[in-house]
Amino acid sequence: MNDEAATSIMGTCNSSPDITISSGGLIDSITRPPMLTLASDHVPIIISIEKHPDFVSVDNRTYINFKKANWVGFTEFTESTFNALPIPMDICIGECQFRKVIAAATARFIPAGRIAEIR
Repeated sequence: MNDEAATSIMGTCNSSPDITISSGGLIDSITRPPMLTLASDHVPIIISIEKHPDFVSVDNRTYINFKKANWVGFTEFTESTFNALPIPMDICIGECQFRKVIAAATARFIPAGRIAEIR
């Protein structure tokens, strides 16, 4: 996605170790050029998404209350669940398992919901 521009520059070795994950429908709308003007061995990346002309914006009023989250329970749940999982042989399976554990812990330990529309 970064047009083979290096994001890590160390001496004569240039590489792109950074990962950006997106859904298949958005991949053509995303650009992530590295900021090569900064004097650093690891350049920042600006990720931007262009809206399609037929994009419909919906005003979903939701909340996630991180202040009331049970972080001890979240940590214990994720640690025990990750430890119980076998080490995946495929990175795609591992990423899917990771997302499922985080989503389950989020639903269980972080209060969230929908804000009713004001009338």
